[in-house]
Amino acid sequence: MNEPKTNSLGSEHTGGALIYVVDDEPMLLELASAILEPLGYTVETFRGAESALDAFKAAEPPPVLLITDYAMQEMTGLDLVAACR
Repeated sequence: MNEPKTNSLGSEHTGGALIYVVDDEPMLLELASAILEPLGYTVETFRGAESALDAFKAAEPPPVLLITDYAMQEMTGLDLVAACR
């Protein structure tokens, strides 16, 4: 039987880097947090693109990564990424 691999990454490797996850599905937001936080990342989740964009503009320093759904009601994920750039 194969033993599960343990991940040696932790906050010492990630530095608690901030990641934004944007999706209108609450379960996917929870899943992303459950996967990324044990790896040492700080995760902020948003159910809408507009609130994520507002937080992005105010963030100092900005998040190191933006994970977004493509199809959302307010704007697409590509529109959100373009606005953050």
